[in-house]
Amino acid sequence: MKKFIISLLLMLTQNHSWAEPSILVSNHTDAILLAEKINKPVLLIIISDWCAYCDKMKEDLILNTNILDDMIICYINYDKHKTIIGDYKIKSVPTMIFLKDNKEISRKIGYKDIEEFSRWLDNVK
Repeated sequence: MKKFIISLLLMLTQNHSWAEPSILVSNHTDAILLAEKINKPVLLIIISDWCAYCDKMKEDLILNTNILDDMIICYINYDKHKTIIGDYKIKSVPTMIFLKDNKEISRKIGYKDIEEFSRWLDNVK
């Protein structure tokens, strides 16, 4: 089933000359594999259910999805994915990590208003 979904995503994202919408993937491993397959960066957004700033960040991103174009987005719950949290040495939430070719390019820690977040993304893309 995963291969079918990845194949479908590949078909939908090819042959366009305009900015492609972001792809939301719920599993870290799947996000990395898809990124390698379609040559897109990954934005990891580490959040927690108890974090008010995480909720605000998600709300901002939902209202401004265009700034996330041309990348794979993966939300990671801080409390449920301790291995990933340890691998990336996450100390606080929200934390946003921008990956290219499965390498960390940049990291933002803490809530950023949408303008500051957008500037950060523009600088790391």
